[in-house]
Amino acid sequence: MKSNKIIRDSKSPFNFQLVVVKKKNLDSAGKPKLRICVDFRKLNEVTENEAYGLPNLLEITELIREFLQSTNRGYRYHINTGLCSS
Repeated sequence: MKSNKIIRDSKSPFNFQLVVVKKKNLDSAGKPKLRICVDFRKLNEVTENEAYGLPNLLEITELIREFLQSTNRGYRYHINTGLCSS
C-alpha cells in the first residue's frame, strides 16, 4: 500500500497502532478469520474524564413538563417518555 501511495508514514502524536486479532469463528477453509483493531490505550491514558456527566433525560423531561404547566395554567401537557407501560 505504501508503494502505491495509498498510505504513508505519520509522525502525528494522534496516530494509533493497528492490531490484527483472530476471530473465534472460522472461514470456509477452516482458518480463523482476522479483524483489524485500533489500539487506543495511549489515547485513554491522556483523556480527561468529564467533570459532569450527561443530564438525566427523565429529569429534563419532568422539568419541561412542570415549566409548561406553570406557564399555561389552563392547558395540560402530556410528555410521553416512552418508559411507561399502558
